[in-house]
Amino acid sequence: TVRAFTTVLPVSMVTQRYAKWSQRLNREIFSKLGEASTVANDALGNIRTVRAFSTEPAEIHKYTTKTREAMQKGVRDAVGGAGSYALNNYLDLGAMVLMLWYGGVIVMSGDGSLTAGGLITYQLYWNMLQSSFKSLQNVITSFTRAAGAAQRVLSLMDSMPDIDPDAGEPCAQPVRARLAFEGVEFAYQMRPDKPVLRGVTLDVPSGAVVALVGKSGGGKSTMVHLALRFYDPTAGRITFDGVDLKQLNLRDVHRYMGVVSQETQIFAQDILYNVRYGVGDDAEYTDEDVIAACKAASAHDFIVGLGPEGYRTRVGERGVRLSGGQKQRIAIARLLLRKPRMLLLDEATSALDAESEASVQGALDALTSSRNFTILLVAHRLSTVINADKIAVVDSGCIAEQGPHEELLAQGGIYARLVSKQLAKRANLIEDGTGASAGAGTDDVVDALAE
Repeated sequence: TVRAFTTVLPVSMVTQRYAKWSQRLNREIFSKLGEASTVANDALGNIRTVRAFSTEPAEIHKYTTKTREAMQKGVRDAVGGAGSYALNNYLDLGAMVLMLWYGGVIVMSGDGSLTAGGLITYQLYWNMLQSSFKSLQNVITSFTRAAGAAQRVLSLMDSMPDIDPDAGEPCAQPVRARLAFEGVEFAYQMRPDKPVLRGVTLDVPSGAVVALVGKSGGGKSTMVHLALRFYDPTAGRITFDGVDLKQLNLRDVHRYMGVVSQETQIFAQDILYNVRYGVGDDAEYTDEDVIAACKAASAHDFIVGLGPEGYRTRVGERGVRLSGGQKQRIAIARLLLRKPRMLLLDEATSALDAESEASVQGALDALTSSRNFTILLVAHRLSTVINADKIAVVDSGCIAEQGPHEELLAQGGIYARLVSKQLAKRANLIEDGTGASAGAGTDDVVDALAE
């Protein structure tokens, strides 16, 4: 028995060495497969750009390179696994030969301590034990391979903010939709030494329109994301109706919020599905309600013009069959259908022409006229923010100035300089006689707030 088990230690060592090597290799394999998937998603999601620049061969080459690297590492893992399996089998065979040789010597000695039948019985038990041991080795090998793949998933989960949307209390009734930033600071986990927001304090009163302006990258969109609690601030707090967002049920809070962002998310379904998305299965929204929301968002005419299917027209992957302005109008219609108490507009009208923007802005103004809605908007155009109750200038992650349009102009600070730059740019275009010919108008040429 002792001689038979002399190979157990070498077999265990071989299995352990291969398991560690295979785990590292599988981590690299799934990393390459993930990179290949990213290349494919980027190419398909930006198919018009790829075709416009005729970069199909380059994208195919990148995808092929990543998959080939993954395949090469997979072949190495398969060869290593086969080698480990063969070596373990040879060691098992050596143990069997050693056992039969030594047992045969004892049987042939004739001292009666071991008979031929006893040797055969021992051999059968040994085979059963080896079969179980090999099954255990296979389980260990499969587990280590899975662990290599799971490390990528676990690392992603560790990087995600620990926010439970079902925790906390529901919003107190009636909801007034007042939002407040109190000494908020924020930095992304991957760049903790580079804060995005620093000491931001801003009150968004119930029923008011508050506009965020400033240079791109200053932190305006981050404030919208924090209001939706995609992340938690690293310092300070954000309150909704006077209660810290961390203490409220996030799903309940989102019932009273509607958002339209710069990057409009459209699903590969029909238009009716996209407009109704997120309203809930128990909500009783008729087709007439959907059409009314689309008319308010200046989307109804182009939807009807898509063809005989109208609202049942499928929009393709990521809405590839729609223009940027059309996708944004569908997103605005989705927001209007929900009838939230707070509207978060992150450049919601940036992709619209002057006529469509005027129509949509009129619909949004009608929503806020009753003071039953609160609006926090990010905008670069003077025409969008000039009528806001409060304008907050976000500069390098801080609120540099805040107040109504006339008050900020009188201060002669950052906002006044931005407005002067816009007006000077508009005046130059009008003086050169290019404004009308380019179709710029007064709304499409005033992007200096982002410069």
